[in-house]
Amino acid sequence: MILAGFTLVRLAFILSPTIDLAPDEAQYWDWSRTLQLSYYSKPPLIAWWNALWTTIFGPTVFGVRMGAVVGSVLVQGMWWWWVVRVWRGPEMAPWVLLILNTTVFLSAGAVLMTTDNLLLVCFSAAVVLLHRFLQTGRGTMLLAMVLALGVLAKYTMLAFVPMALLAAGLWGRRFGLAAGLWPRLMLALALGAVAGLFPVLLWNALHDWVGIKHVLYRGAVMGTKASRWLRLSSPPEFLASQVALLTPWWAYFLVRGLRRTADLDPQIALLGRAFFWPVFGFFFLWSFHTKIEANWAVSAYVGGLMLVADSFRRFAQKSWHAARRVAAFGVMVAAVVYLQAVLPVPGPLLARVIGWRDLGEEVGRIMETLDGPAFAFAEEYGVTAELSFYTPGQKRAYCIDTGRKRNQYDLWPGPGPEFRHAVFVMRGVETAAPPEVQALFATVGPPQVLTTRRLWVQGQTFTVFVCQGFRGTWPKTQSTTF
Repeated sequence: MILAGFTLVRLAFILSPTIDLAPDEAQYWDWSRTLQLSYYSKPPLIAWWNALWTTIFGPTVFGVRMGAVVGSVLVQGMWWWWVVRVWRGPEMAPWVLLILNTTVFLSAGAVLMTTDNLLLVCFSAAVVLLHRFLQTGRGTMLLAMVLALGVLAKYTMLAFVPMALLAAGLWGRRFGLAAGLWPRLMLALALGAVAGLFPVLLWNALHDWVGIKHVLYRGAVMGTKASRWLRLSSPPEFLASQVALLTPWWAYFLVRGLRRTADLDPQIALLGRAFFWPVFGFFFLWSFHTKIEANWAVSAYVGGLMLVADSFRRFAQKSWHAARRVAAFGVMVAAVVYLQAVLPVPGPLLARVIGWRDLGEEVGRIMETLDGPAFAFAEEYGVTAELSFYTPGQKRAYCIDTGRKRNQYDLWPGPGPEFRHAVFVMRGVETAAPPEVQALFATVGPPQVLTTRRLWVQGQTFTVFVCQGFRGTWPKTQSTTF
């Protein structure tokens, strides 16, 4: 009932016309139209998954986000199987599903098609399969397959390998391991990591290692950010973002689970800590060096939610009515968040996903008035991806380098001499197109400011330039920033 109820709510959400695709969602969809072994900033599974669901339901918002809803069902199904069959606590299954569905990271990831959705599916499955493997010795190859898929979903899945070894070592000291399990575990981890990394490394080797460079730049290991080693403002930001990601009330139960060892199931306490502290601790320490995005540490909460679940179970045993009130409060907050987005209620986050459809329709209208073939382009990958999705006909837009960081569009061909005109889009209010744009055309028209709305909420503002007389040569990317 809980799984079905939340899934129906999410299906209604993605059918709502209020929320346009976020820029990253549009980008991953655009990737799915050119299937590769990997991509500039992410491994390939997100594009493959998008291609599957948009083939079934069409290149629509529903088709893109259906993959997110299916991913959330898989996560919940895996956790239910863990509670009932591996943990052997069927009475806790409804509570665990309620906890999952009232955390911010699952609630958002269940309707927005991002790489974190697939990472949670694979990381949850891998931890559950490891727990079963340590108990029974079964599932070696299945564990390897899930690990490989996880690496294809997001690079942080590789953290599972050392954490699995840590968990197995602690398990052996505490509970003992059957003979022959260590070689089989090592084989599963090695096969999974190699199978997942091989296509990614092969693609990177053919593309000047741009994906690896991007990760190093984002982590402030390379580039200008790497020169600054102490950033005291970032750790408080990181901690606050993690409380928000988990929600304050479940963060409270996580702290209880991390502290109260004697009250917890010993297996859950061991696995939860082994899979929470390494990821969380690494990103907390690294936050002293650079800004850490809130979702980077999301895999820590697979182990963390194990601790939340067992801590909440103990709490419910002592105070059943209080536990029901906590769960009801969580459901109410989740419902309010979804309702605010669908109504919609004004706010800076909502404004970022309102207006893309209006922009695409306006750009399409302008292109129809031009005498000859035309293309759309922008200077940001997010705007480019949204133009590709929302401009009528969904022809691929292009991304010009005006001094930005590199992105996936730099690895694909630009427009050729078959085009005569174009429409250039910038976010915000601008008075002139960049010199790099003006050099490509005989004339660049005056700025046209487009302010979007959805019902009573103001969306984003864009500046549109009509460019005529394309000279037929698209400039190569000069940026050395990844």
